[in-house]
This record gives sequence, C-alpha cells and structure tokens, in this order.
Amino acid sequence: MATIIGANRELQQHLGDIDVLVGDPKRRRVLVIECKDLSLARTPFEMAHELADLFDGVNGKKSIIEKHEARTHWVKANIRDVVTFLGGNPKGGWAVVPLIAVDEPLVAPHLRRSPIPVLSLEELKRKWPQLR
Repeated sequence: MATIIGANRELQQHLGDIDVLVGDPKRRRVLVIECKDLSLARTPFEMAHELADLFDGVNGKKSIIEKHEARTHWVKANIRDVVTFLGGNPKGGWAVVPLIAVDEPLVAPHLRRSPIPVLSLEELKRKWPQLR
C-alpha cells in the first residue's frame, strides 16, 4: 500500500512508487532508491531487453532512469514534506541522492554513462557512507 506524503498526490498518480526511501539525518540526505531484480534475465536477449528498459525505454515507454529522475525531482521539490514524513528536521540543507540498486553487478553502467548511479547490493553496502 502506498503512503501519500503530505497533500501531494502527484507521485502516486503520475510518477509511480518509490521502492526505497531512506532518511539519513547524520549525513542530512534522503536516498531515493529504485530496485531492479535482473536475475530472471538469463539469456543474452533477456539481458539486452532489461538493459534497454533501464537506459532507453522500450515500446515507447520511458526508461527506468527517466522515471526515477522524475521521482527524484519530485522528492527534491517536496523535500520538507519528505523529511518531515521520515521523522527528520526539515530545516537546513538536505541532499537528495538517487540510486538504482540491482541484485547482481552489471557491466553496462561501466560501458554507458548513467545520470543515476547503478549499483549492485554489494556495491551499495560498500559505498553507503560516501554516496552523494
């Protein structure tokens, strides 16, 4: 069940759900994480389709990155409500950090430039403190 933050319904109605929303008061950042399970993409064709969906979009639909950028923009535009919802103090500067977490390391983010970091779960664990 989706939770509505403040009176803002745009996220649910037009931008979709945020998979993981993390408030990190120590570092004054909100992480907006999209999670993708690519383990089902076993053949080269299936993997190519998943990567096209991630970076380019398929069948006239926006890519996962484009959709996540829109969600991240929404969080930035509504940062006070988001931080309050997460139980933090909305005063002061909060950074918004978008990420895409995948179950297994991908070669594609090393071959293609992505505006949003694409990290495996292991990379996310290692890089957590430095994420910006």
